[in-house]
Amino acid sequence: MEEIQLHFTANAGVLLRLPGFYTAIDAFHCKRTPPFSPVPGSLSKQLQETHQLDELQAIIVSHCHPDHCTLREVRQALSCAPGATLFAPEPLTDSQVLLTGPACHIHTEAISMNFYRLRHDGLKYRSKALYGITIDAGRRRVLLPGDCLDHAGVERMMDSRETDTAILNFPWITLPKNRLFVDNILRPKHLVIFHLPYPGDDTEGYLAATYKMANRLKNVPDVRILTRPLQEEVL
Repeated sequence: MEEIQLHFTANAGVLLRLPGFYTAIDAFHCKRTPPFSPVPGSLSKQLQETHQLDELQAIIVSHCHPDHCTLREVRQALSCAPGATLFAPEPLTDSQVLLTGPACHIHTEAISMNFYRLRHDGLKYRSKALYGITIDAGRRRVLLPGDCLDHAGVERMMDSRETDTAILNFPWITLPKNRLFVDNILRPKHLVIFHLPYPGDDTEGYLAATYKMANRLKNVPDVRILTRPLQEEVL
């Protein structure tokens, strides 16, 4: 089966290379929102100087909170990726695909992208436009629900299909009911956990709790936890 290659930037940011498709999701932000880590300026510079953004075909923003996107960094990334289309639920540039409504579907010969309007976790954020994403490329399927912890919303994204790779925020495994959902209903072949601080910023003990609870999963054969700048995982 074709490989998925993933590079971590910070918090919930990834560069994701699938068969025939290269995208960045929530990968460009600079504002510190403790205890979570922003993308360091040195990392942004490295990504630009090593041309890792040049071939991006899409830059996706799940929602416009500052720990997921900041306007300057998104625009800088777009300037390095002339072939990339920006997908976001709020206007960020004059030329983008604006995500609206309960769902948006993008289909090409190479990939299928499906965006689902989901409920942001936390009562004070419920009105924030948030979109979960599924991407089908070749024989691989990636599911990323963003800052949503709603089981029904994720089941809608699954669409009664087997989940190849799920990229989830850490409370999906540290909270018991969520962990049971992942282990017994979602059951991905590959599970990637993020929205964690870098180790030096982890004032709340999130990393230790995540590693501990990852070991309690029984039906997920492969678990990766993203903690380091430009950490690479091949799935």
